[in-house]
Amino acid sequence: MDRFDLEQQILDCWRITDDIAMMESQGANTADMTSLACVYEYKFKRLWEIFEGMVNQRQFKSAEEFFESGRELARKLDEKSKKHDGTNS
Repeated sequence: MDRFDLEQQILDCWRITDDIAMMESQGANTADMTSLACVYEYKFKRLWEIFEGMVNQRQFKSAEEFFESGRELARKLDEKSKKHDGTNS
């Protein structure tokens, strides 16, 4: 596990907003949304396992490195959000 595994899992979990919108547009019912919630529960658990593994392996050498990784990921998510908004405008 490394920073890229963590980043990939965060991006995978971030897709929940797209999945919810898609399901709503297709007329998803309560059971459908409950199923989606179960899928994402597993994704978020996996995300946490990766994060904990990285902490235990001391892959974050300093608090600054940890926060810089977070800022980098936030920039990528912001870019993704802007691209998504641009395609729906």
